[in-house]
Amino acid sequence: MGGSAFASGGNPLYTPRMPPAVYTAVRDHCHAVLFSLFVVVASPIEGPEKPNFGDIDILMALPHDDSPDKVGPYGATILREAMRRLGAVRAQSFKGKASFAIPWPADQLARAPVPPEDIGEDSKPPHIQVDLSLSPSLDLLHWALFKHAHGDFWNIVGSSILRPLGLVVDEQALWIRVPEIENKDRKRSRIMLSEEPAVVLHFLGLSEDDDANSVWDQPFPSVQAMFDCVTNSRFFYLADLRSEAHNIGKNTDPNLARLALVDKVNDLSHLKSNDRRRLRKRPLFAQWTEYMQTTLYGNYEHLPTKMYSDAVPTRESVRDAVFEQFPGVEAKYKVVSQSYLRETHLLAVRTAAKNAVPPFLPLSHRGGVVAAVRQALGIKKVRDGGNDDEAADAAMRWTVEGVTEHVHDNWLELVEETSPETYKKYVEDERSAASNSSMSELPSTLSSTLSSTLPSEQQSTADPEPEPEPNRPTSG
Repeated sequence: MGGSAFASGGNPLYTPRMPPAVYTAVRDHCHAVLFSLFVVVASPIEGPEKPNFGDIDILMALPHDDSPDKVGPYGATILREAMRRLGAVRAQSFKGKASFAIPWPADQLARAPVPPEDIGEDSKPPHIQVDLSLSPSLDLLHWALFKHAHGDFWNIVGSSILRPLGLVVDEQALWIRVPEIENKDRKRSRIMLSEEPAVVLHFLGLSEDDDANSVWDQPFPSVQAMFDCVTNSRFFYLADLRSEAHNIGKNTDPNLARLALVDKVNDLSHLKSNDRRRLRKRPLFAQWTEYMQTTLYGNYEHLPTKMYSDAVPTRESVRDAVFEQFPGVEAKYKVVSQSYLRETHLLAVRTAAKNAVPPFLPLSHRGGVVAAVRQALGIKKVRDGGNDDEAADAAMRWTVEGVTEHVHDNWLELVEETSPETYKKYVEDERSAASNSSMSELPSTLSSTLSSTLPSEQQSTADPEPEPEPNRPTSG
């Protein structure tokens, strides 16, 4: 089955995969119709050697009539008009994107695959799924065409080159990730490098002879040509099996060690869930995985030495290359990294200060005591009247261990210093509780604290009788 947007539910449609001739004819017809509504209409370059197609992707920009009543919110009005002009029988739309089901052309019915026997009679007439996307600007349309060109090209580059090196190409641009932040806040860890396709191709070494458009004006002539483009990237790297086999094979037979390493390469359990899904559903991605296993590692000794003898790219070397290629990114990188580290350290110090307040405090006092301790340390939260920049500066003067020890030993003094009312109320309540309990039944810290804060007249009742002064000699 091809397009799946309408192939399930209470009234499914039969949307089989299209042979190339049908795909090209229907795509070109849809473009011609949509040009009556938009200045720019285009489809991404197809992947190489595709035997058939599941749907037709079309991007549009610059409506001829861009008045709000003609376009509508998120382009809903103009997309409905596109549906009408394309003769769609079914539609799904959401925020500038739409999927239409149009009848299979009558003059191409002979090329429609025979429907499976388990499809109901009402669902057997073939339909074609057309996915439309309305771009808010010409620049975004150009990037979308670039990002979705050549089928799974960017999925392959992403899994094999970009992701391990802290780079990512998404629906907007090429980015680098800050590793200290990546696993905690993936969106915040990104710093934009470029949204210009030619710049991105040049940086990654994916253009031919410095002509960034040479392989991006038409499909690759073959799957092998596309794979060659990927492996020619400046950042593509194959582990040196000879050296790694030696490391893995210490105290073992070298040949067995080499086989063990190849088995490790063929183990797909390390793949992310998205990549494992692509293996099942995306033929080109599955071909690349097989190519890595059988052609590259399977014929390792016959590979060009470039693939494994050049300096191994690392996140650090790629980061340095980014700083050299993209002026201004280094400063942004440092600001993002340092800002996040300051915030996380502030959070850690605030948490440590809270946890260091003695656990025996009643809940009625704990919040006030914690707030007073944080105020004394200069790390109050914004909602408590603090300033995060000033609090981060104050937190940088402490380690987690240091603030824990300081608060544990001096919490009551810190409360008395910064919040006399909180201190007074706490002492009064604890003294009242202590009068109903033996001091020996209280925690030792609390007992000693209250003893030291009792008024002098109360302390005198508990103090032992003073010893009489010794007799003084009388003068003769």
